[in-house]
Amino acid sequence: MKAPEVFVAGLHLRWDGVCSVRIICSRGSRAKLPVIVVEEPHGATEDRDELRTAGQSHGDRPLRRRGWGEPLVDAEVLDTARA
Repeated sequence: MKAPEVFVAGLHLRWDGVCSVRIICSRGSRAKLPVIVVEEPHGATEDRDELRTAGQSHGDRPLRRRGWGEPLVDAEVLDTARA
């Protein structure tokens, strides 16, 4: 089995606002893995992804005109996480 190259977490919690998310990020960095946290969508006037970085941890906050709703993870979010 191949060792993981990155840890991706899809969470309903905010990347920058909850202690448990910071714990996930710190454990990933101790394992020398980049961590990508994908949040649920936020309401916005345009569709875009807001990215944040702290060390090897990255947060992707999808801003969508439709706001919070299906699909919670869309193709644009997946493309951003892969990049």
